[in-house]
Amino acid sequence: MSDSYSASSAPAGAPSFLDLGERLRQHGQLDAAVTVTMNGLRQWPTLAAGHDLLGRIEADRGDDRAAAEAWGAALACEPGHLGALKGLAFLAFRGHDFAAAERHLELAVARAPHDAALLGALDRVRSRRPSAPADEPIRLDDPDSGLLDLRARQYEPHLGRFRTMDSYEGRQELPAGLHKYV
Repeated sequence: MSDSYSASSAPAGAPSFLDLGERLRQHGQLDAAVTVTMNGLRQWPTLAAGHDLLGRIEADRGDDRAAAEAWGAALACEPGHLGALKGLAFLAFRGHDFAAAERHLELAVARAPHDAALLGALDRVRSRRPSAPADEPIRLDDPDSGLLDLRARQYEPHLGRFRTMDSYEGRQELPAGLHKYV
């Protein structure tokens, strides 16, 4: 996965495990990166940037399920987390689920509407999606309420959560990922 964490994107007062974990990831020391990141998340369990880093490490390791879980935990900690949305779009694209990739990228573009890389990725995904026109928007179930129909579940963007519970159980060592509505 090409996205990387940088100290400039870290929240104020972010722990140093983020820098160390990212450096280990970039040097291909993925097992060590997981160990550092998991230890950091034990002390900072609600740090979305930590879960995002774990998602990138797991994606690099080829464990898409663990990566998706980590990015789900990032969204539980910080609804609309840009890195998590991009990561989930990456996994969907890699799995040839272009509709899901498009949905995640649309949510990411809503958070960063001037990000040229995101807009380009959205265009690439839409060009690969044969089942719908490239300009098909996310359908609003109810324009008055603003609910987004993301096909699997309805998302309430103003709350940063889904209306119905997720059926996936999650992992006990990542408590933020156990939230059933993000």
